[in-house]
Amino acid sequence: MSANLIEALSQEIEITRLRLEKLEGALEVLQEFGEGGTVVAITHEPKPIARRKRVHAAALGAEWTCPAGVNEDTWATWLKLRAESKAPETTNLYQAIIGELALLEQSGFAPETVITQTIQAGLMGLWKPAMGTLTANGERVI
Repeated sequence: MSANLIEALSQEIEITRLRLEKLEGALEVLQEFGEGGTVVAITHEPKPIARRKRVHAAALGAEWTCPAGVNEDTWATWLKLRAESKAPETTNLYQAIIGELALLEQSGFAPETVITQTIQAGLMGLWKPAMGTLTANGERVI
């Protein structure tokens, strides 16, 4: 027999021996509870579940300062609503929100109005006008 074949067979024997040990352990548990009992045999140690912690702006050093065109109280109300619902507060998200506010302002929607509509709708993201909504300029959103 070749050395490779002997090595492969040795590995298979070891794997089979480990499986047999697990089965013997499970059989002992079954015998302990008898035939009529409900048994759940745990044959391995469960792995802990890794959970991501939510990190808020204060922890990341992100500053969610009130943007131009939005009342400080309105902005604070929306941030409080977001904090109560544990919405993420990252620097990238803040920059995206400021960018969306700028685009909506270019379309004729005042940032104060957008944030107010967002609060009234209970949204964590920004309120977006529906198609056909009139802007302050009298134009329709397409």
